[in-house]
Amino acid sequence: MGKNTGCFIARKFPPCLNFHDNRQFQYGKNSTCKPDFHLMGVFAQEADITCNNLQVVGCGRSGVCASTNATITLSGQGTNIQGNNTNGYHDYYGLDTCSSSSIYIVHPLTKEEISTNNSGGNGGGNWGGSGTIEQISK
Repeated sequence: MGKNTGCFIARKFPPCLNFHDNRQFQYGKNSTCKPDFHLMGVFAQEADITCNNLQVVGCGRSGVCASTNATITLSGQGTNIQGNNTNGYHDYYGLDTCSSSSIYIVHPLTKEEISTNNSGGNGGGNWGGSGTIEQISK
């Protein structure tokens, strides 16, 4: 896996970014994650990405999703993942991982601080999945 750096500011109608095999895609020419849209804010698969001061707000499914063999590293005091999973699914979260993936949160940030008010899922829908979500020092 290579390394991509991808960040965007997402307020109410964020763009949807998909990182797959170290390429960056955008869903449709003018697609956005509106509160009733069915996509994730940031989705990584087979890629390692780093985001500084990432904000993802109001997506229909997970705000940040590390899928198959992916690593997402979040840093910066402006990082904010909130109000996602507006469709209320039980298996989507603000921070979402699958078993072969990880989301790393760079100290002093914590998952409790950056991922708030995401509906659905267990634990209030703020974080979940079968992968790893942990704080790291950099």
